[in-house]
Amino acid sequence: CLPSNSGVFAMDGRQDAGSGSAVLKCIDVEARRVLWERAGFDYGSLLRVGDELLVLTCGGELVRVSAVVGGYRETARAKVLRATDSGYRLPALAGGHLYVRDDDTLKCLDLGPAGGRE
Repeated sequence: CLPSNSGVFAMDGRQDAGSGSAVLKCIDVEARRVLWERAGFDYGSLLRVGDELLVLTCGGELVRVSAVVGGYRETARAKVLRATDSGYRLPALAGGHLYVRDDDTLKCLDLGPAGGRE
């Protein structure tokens, strides 16, 4: 879960439930209600970078989403790794570079000037 000014972003689902079964949600914790949700994700890890979320899925996709409570807004999507079911994806961010791995490969992705705000 990643907090925002008035919401928390979270991936709801299980890795073993199958491709496309997870839901990205924005939750108002104080009001105990879901502000918005977007179905169809593979389970994955979230990182908050400035005003964006980086979602790295077990399917190998990296998805950039605006971190706003007003609604889901995807800004980019790319297949960066092979799919894996043997472990969670745990990306790391340092100096505007995103480090990602699958079962056999470690990659360093340059997020550019906008992605370097940690």
